[in-house]
Amino acid sequence: MIDSAFSIGAMHQICEDYAITGMYPLPYLIICDGCSGSPQTDVGARILAHAAANTLGVLYASPEVNDQVVGYEEFGLETIQRAARATQRLHLHLHCLDATLIVCFVVKDTVIIYMYGDGVVVIKQRELNALLSFETQYDNNRPFYLSYRLNEGRYNEYYSTIVGEENGIKNKQEISNVIGEPLDANVRVAFNEPWQTSMPIEEVEFIAIGSDGITQMTNKAGIFQYTPDEIQQLCAFKVTKGQFVKRRLKRFLETRKRQEITNRDDISLAVLYCQED
Repeated sequence: MIDSAFSIGAMHQICEDYAITGMYPLPYLIICDGCSGSPQTDVGARILAHAAANTLGVLYASPEVNDQVVGYEEFGLETIQRAARATQRLHLHLHCLDATLIVCFVVKDTVIIYMYGDGVVVIKQRELNALLSFETQYDNNRPFYLSYRLNEGRYNEYYSTIVGEENGIKNKQEISNVIGEPLDANVRVAFNEPWQTSMPIEEVEFIAIGSDGITQMTNKAGIFQYTPDEIQQLCAFKVTKGQFVKRRLKRFLETRKRQEITNRDDISLAVLYCQED
């Protein structure tokens, strides 16, 4: 089962997150989180998400390639170039494509996840009584977007402003289980280091991909309330039929509102729930 949902944050006038799912030519989840500091990223996030879906459709349309995995770099470049062509035909500024992209898709019996920017990946493995939560953040909340690859000047500007003298340092990746016990220390890597993972689908109960808005719940005093328990509650799927992600996100936000906890940022979430045969 697959489903997705997105919701506007309290600090926004328009939702710049977007999420879609599909089954052709293979099962996929896609979320995008547009940059608030760039123009029309609510539109750009949608263009980028559908460009990614189109890339999957083109690259995997032939049965001959359905058992081959398209690489992280190839997929990212193909997607942003498709998105750029669509944007230009609409006479929009290419900066509207400044958005995080996370893609999860299934090739034969393997789940592949690619992250371009920041966000959250949650994996529930069948043999573990815990959720594995991977969060990627960038220094100064400035992700490295695929759109920077469209223009050498923007790429160089990003490099010179974000990198400084710390040898291309990018982000921290926090890995913890649902009870908050760290499984690994924070890892800092180069700003353009690929974030990708894969696993046999038979080992997976469900996979969720989401924007960083999931981690930005705050109380009335503006104090961040994010804990591993938030991830556990958000992923507490009691029924996995129909629009199960939309229902779960709605109830999650309603419960937090009664507790006077608000999502400041937009939230997008997409889930692949693997049923046992």
